[in-house]
Amino acid sequence: MLYDIMSDGAVIQIETRGAELQSVKDIFGTEYLWQGNSKYWAGRSPILFPIIGTQKNGEFEYAGNTYPTKNHGFARYSEFEVLRQNKDSILLSLSSNEDTLRIYPFKFSLQVEYALKGTVLEVEYRVANTGKEDMLFSIGGHTGFNCPLLPDENFEDYTVEFEKNETTVRMLLNDKGLYDGLTMPLFDGNRDFRLDHSLFELDAIVPEHLESKSVTLKSLRSGRGVRLDYGDFDNCAVWSARGDAPFVCLEPWNGIASSVGDSGRLEDKKGIIKLPVGQLYRVSHTISLL
Repeated sequence: MLYDIMSDGAVIQIETRGAELQSVKDIFGTEYLWQGNSKYWAGRSPILFPIIGTQKNGEFEYAGNTYPTKNHGFARYSEFEVLRQNKDSILLSLSSNEDTLRIYPFKFSLQVEYALKGTVLEVEYRVANTGKEDMLFSIGGHTGFNCPLLPDENFEDYTVEFEKNETTVRMLLNDKGLYDGLTMPLFDGNRDFRLDHSLFELDAIVPEHLESKSVTLKSLRSGRGVRLDYGDFDNCAVWSARGDAPFVCLEPWNGIASSVGDSGRLEDKKGIIKLPVGQLYRVSHTISLL
């Protein structure tokens, strides 16, 4: 089911399935959010939980049992309940149930709040451990933005610019979506790159590490675009589908895909979050329309 929230600067649409953004428009009707197209990628803005990326062999081990898992987890396929809605915000919730426990052995509550202030959308994730043991998970965003944003622009007119000058490499994924230790240069004391479809022939651009806590996708011609502020997150990937896909995803992550040498045990997974019994984990990021 679709719900709307609005401010004096924007109108946002959210679907209860996956608590996923469906539309992000400014007051002039410009659509910032990628609208999904199976030719390239049918998603729009999935929530990544409790796994980010691909898990080795499509499964993980925990306490002697093996659990199947899909790429980026199951939250994006799940139906959320609306707990609260007013004009400019909405709070949605997903709780563990018989279906989730078959594929993920932890009891939890995941809440997602969208709050709109002018042309800035705040997205907050709240994870509560409602079980009787430490909870292991990853969480992140995967929002796709139209690129180009305006009809008289091209993909190559846009840049991706991080907040600070960086010195880091790009971690490469193999054909199974796993990290195999190979890297290639990304930043050497600089902070931005001009978009070109060839950049994504090797899948997502995932920096090994970042000092920056914000990134901007912006047209060099019009100055229009978006800024993602991700101060609560460890990393931010940039992705577009192979070919001539007219969108770019900015993805704040706390967690990461598996590597070829992973043990398969969830507790050994790089970047995994451990949440004690009864504790609440909160992180947020903002999307600003430029």
